[in-house]
Amino acid sequence: MERPQQLDVVKRLHRLIEGRTTDLAPQPFERDASAYDDPARFEHEKDLFFRRTPLWAGFSSDLKQPGDFITHDDSGVPILIVRQEDGTLGAYMNICRHRGTRVVLETRGSGHDCFRCPYHGWTYGRNGRLMGIPFHQGFEGVDKGSRGLVSVPVAEKYGMVFVCATPGMHIDLDEHLGPLGPELESWGVGRTCRIHEKPLDSPVNWKFALDVFAEGYHFTVLHRDTIAMMTHNNVMTFDRIGRHYRLAFPSLDIGQLRSKPEHDWVPLDHLSFVYYIYPNISLNVTGAKVPTVRVFSIVPGQHVGHSVTHHKLYCADPVEAPAERERLLKHFDYMHRVVEDEDHSVAVRTQAALSARAQRTFVFGRNEPSLIHMHRQYDELLAEDAERQVPAEVRSRLHSGAR
Repeated sequence: MERPQQLDVVKRLHRLIEGRTTDLAPQPFERDASAYDDPARFEHEKDLFFRRTPLWAGFSSDLKQPGDFITHDDSGVPILIVRQEDGTLGAYMNICRHRGTRVVLETRGSGHDCFRCPYHGWTYGRNGRLMGIPFHQGFEGVDKGSRGLVSVPVAEKYGMVFVCATPGMHIDLDEHLGPLGPELESWGVGRTCRIHEKPLDSPVNWKFALDVFAEGYHFTVLHRDTIAMMTHNNVMTFDRIGRHYRLAFPSLDIGQLRSKPEHDWVPLDHLSFVYYIYPNISLNVTGAKVPTVRVFSIVPGQHVGHSVTHHKLYCADPVEAPAERERLLKHFDYMHRVVEDEDHSVAVRTQAALSARAQRTFVFGRNEPSLIHMHRQYDELLAEDAERQVPAEVRSRLHSGAR
């Protein structure tokens, strides 16, 4: 984000704090509880949002050299992403073409020329081609050329990597990200170094797990002794960026900037930015002295009331000083505990209460515009997709009122 835009956000936050308000949606939004516990909707979400939509898989810095790889399971389809010799990326279903087991078990690695299946030893190159079959005599007549790992779409731009689990689909990151792409690139995300990561497995619907990052209305109550000690409650800017959005949360000390000349302002010392990347990413940019990028990738679990949140911490520069690395890791653990012990504890109780079927609607307030944006968009996209699945002849009869 360019400095003039950062300064504008600071000024907006000052006005909101002075007015004891926050950015507001035009009206509240009533959320049907079925969004969180309807198995049929859940299956549709997995198919549309996670199988047929480009998903953030990492930053370019995760795959620096040929043979570097990461694995990605967010779609429900195991995927292997590998940096090729020519600098491009290849992405493949991480499924052996012999008997279907996972080929690569690690989440990331470097310098691999090939990948060997741990079951029978079938070996694949960086390009996914089948290189070797132990006791090849047993597979006479099998065309090795057609038994490579199945390719899936992958795209890299703005320092980010996206994949799609459906073979043959095209990923246009300019279309998918719009102006969000260059803005995230301006933070240097593609040059960051991954410091640590940890999953959070919870008995909550994936949208409950995502909702917790979308507003600051709960800080004073739920985070009384943690986040609220650092950040204003119920104050944030909201900017929609296509299907995505940007939030800015002010630190309690942001008022100090008023006593300084504007050219001395360092916005990231006094606020944090939270980006939502459709459909499932919350990305947090904080810290001026040691800029950090925190990514929460929220994915559906084994059923409608289960999800996994992948928490990853990146730093702008390699952290070589042991004391600084220890500080970052301590803060990572602190934030992970806040999300698990405070945010997810409430979400778990809410998910459990849904089983009573006593209350079937929730309400998002005008001061929760990001929630309204996300959920209204999910509903609209699901409805549009369901409409497309109806044969054209049937749609025509329905729209004309014919019986």
